[in-house]
Amino acid sequence: MPTKKFVQTFVLLTMMPSAILWLHAQSSQNVPGIALDQLELHDVKAEAANYNGKPAVRKARRASSCW
Repeated sequence: MPTKKFVQTFVLLTMMPSAILWLHAQSSQNVPGIALDQLELHDVKAEAANYNGKPAVRKARRASSCW
């Protein structure tokens, strides 16, 4: 009869590789970039920027005359 410790170790060792593979699949490295000229902007302005060494978009509210 397997002991409780053996069952816990077995479950841990079988689930750990699948969890690692799942986390790797969730990585953002496979996301394609979208150019700024392809975005449809509504009352905001956008410019290309870097965030933590990665491409990003900085957006800001456009000055509106109706407010």
